[in-house]
Amino acid sequence: MQPSVPYIKVTSRLHPGQGTVRWPFEGPWYPHVYLFHNTQSPQMKTLDLLSFAYPHHRISDEAVHLQIPRHLSENLLRIRELHAKQMPRRVDAIQTRICLSGMWGIGKASHQAPNFWWLSPEFQSPGGGLGLGCSNGFSAFDYSSASRRRCAFGDKCWPDDSTWQAFNDSVSGHLIRSVPSAAVCHHERYDAGLCDTAQKEWRNSLWRTNQTGAYSAILWELGSDQCFINTPRDAPCDAGLVPHYSVAVQGVEDVQKAVKFAHDRDLYLVVKNTGHSHLGRSSGKGSFSIWTHNLKGKEWRESFVPKGAPGGTSGVHAVTLQAGEQWLDVYRAAAEQNVIVVGGHARTVGSAGGYLTGGGHSPFAYFYGLAVDNLLEVDLVTADGSYQTINAYTDPDYFYALRGGGGSAWGVITSVTYRTHPNPAHIQVGLMQFNTTDESTLRNVLHKALQALPAVTDAGYTGYGIMDDGSFAALFVQPNATEEIFNTTFAPFYELASHANVSAQVGSISFPTWIDYCNTFLMDPNIATNIIDASRLLTSDDLLERTTKLVDVVLEFDEFSAGFNFIGKVNSTERDNTAVHPAWKDSRAVFSLGTDWADDASGEERLRKKQQAVEISKRLGEIVGPDGGTYVNEANPYEPDWQNVFWGPKYDRLLSIKKRIDPTNLFVCNRCVGTDVLFKP
Repeated sequence: MQPSVPYIKVTSRLHPGQGTVRWPFEGPWYPHVYLFHNTQSPQMKTLDLLSFAYPHHRISDEAVHLQIPRHLSENLLRIRELHAKQMPRRVDAIQTRICLSGMWGIGKASHQAPNFWWLSPEFQSPGGGLGLGCSNGFSAFDYSSASRRRCAFGDKCWPDDSTWQAFNDSVSGHLIRSVPSAAVCHHERYDAGLCDTAQKEWRNSLWRTNQTGAYSAILWELGSDQCFINTPRDAPCDAGLVPHYSVAVQGVEDVQKAVKFAHDRDLYLVVKNTGHSHLGRSSGKGSFSIWTHNLKGKEWRESFVPKGAPGGTSGVHAVTLQAGEQWLDVYRAAAEQNVIVVGGHARTVGSAGGYLTGGGHSPFAYFYGLAVDNLLEVDLVTADGSYQTINAYTDPDYFYALRGGGGSAWGVITSVTYRTHPNPAHIQVGLMQFNTTDESTLRNVLHKALQALPAVTDAGYTGYGIMDDGSFAALFVQPNATEEIFNTTFAPFYELASHANVSAQVGSISFPTWIDYCNTFLMDPNIATNIIDASRLLTSDDLLERTTKLVDVVLEFDEFSAGFNFIGKVNSTERDNTAVHPAWKDSRAVFSLGTDWADDASGEERLRKKQQAVEISKRLGEIVGPDGGTYVNEANPYEPDWQNVFWGPKYDRLLSIKKRIDPTNLFVCNRCVGTDVLFKP
């Protein structure tokens, strides 16, 4: 008989009351167990949710850790029996992995979000049984931990005001109370002048990167909270996912003090450079942030030799960039040196942050590889607060991890050194656009365009394209090419333009220098939106032999736009010395499908699109096969198989390195190596 104590009420947020079985265990802790069998959600096909609810006043965080594994192991036979009734499947073993929702802190239970342990094929044990995953009902933000939850604002462990003041004094007053970018238009933070500026600059990426609480994607600034630019002054303005405090570090010593402060107080720490992450890796509700945007400086080197290199090592042309340098500024400075740096195709993305650790594709990838292939050295502050120089000689494994290991999982980068290359004589640019209102014609255009791409990229052209609303448009770049070469290479597209029911333009223009091209075409798309992507790397075989399946996905999900980064073949000699997915060896394009929603979209619309993005990611995975991967920086933020899709067979080595250089897991971020932070749809 159950005791008369309050219990958490558990319901399925997706399908309340459908397929729900209430089954109480009996025992000293008297948990309630529920099994949900949801088959209607695209993301949750054949997925059961097993939920434990405990008395509010009788369970602590430590007790959960101690009791649930024992409770599961003692009741496996009963769990299997119930599971078999709901959804017959072989169940040889159930792993007892502990996951806690973000609403749970030490000594308190969640009153708002139940904890779910899901039994799903994605977590199958080696013996063919079912393992355990974790979710808190698909909230916009979930801090799920296989071990414990770090201290965040609102927890009893959060430092008091005097402690924060002392820290602020130690960093010369550079601690900032971070707020969302529209906070100046609401409540006590309302400022008419600043609000007017915010409304005018809302989609200006430069304006956004200059604020601690502003992000390129509103999704990763607010999560499911509200603080919108176009709502009345008295409308809600919540903190969202913006860190509670940020320190605008001015140098290495500031970074070291911030890392030590976070480490000693066990704070939930995030690192932000410019806030362009597609996966929300630089934000976190109630966190403490190290903001590197103000670290500026460029040093051009005529003969750079990495630290620790053996005597006689030849120097190379290089540039050392401080962490806050952004790509358009770097390109403009490089033009004055008559060199180029292999970097991104965006104005305000940082040159030494997540772009780099994610691999960094570039318009020059065909000729010089990814950004990580051109990385010579990294200066950073590690988890123990020490300042280190990492390269192929000082710590080869650590350097390997920094070259594609993703996010801020590896420390706080303060500067990087890249190899530079000679400035091209000129830049040839190809432009094309195809429009049609006929669906069969559109299918034909997309099919032939995809099949023409391998020859184009193998000829040295890289670029960017989009398929949306009955059109396919693309821009291609090649240094030192001629109009004659362009016309020959793009003959299939000229032929495609002559087809009936197609309105098309195909042509080329030339720029005298790379910086002239940048000043014309470099931009920052999708600023201040709620965009999410699903993506995969495509090989020549994918483009030539699996074209129909790719086109089917594009046309089936009509609320999503298809985007391409035509990277060309980037099989650099450095590939095996970097952590990026092996699929980069033979890939020709990063293919993505993305969508967004209005700030005031309903919760149902948001959830539906997030689930669709996960479904698309799975579909793309089926098309490219088990050895396929993706570009970490443009991946689905809810990717279920992220370890394999992001890094493939390299993940185990990365995890081993992570445990060595950050044994307490201080640096965490969404779907980063060794992370305990996983965002859920």
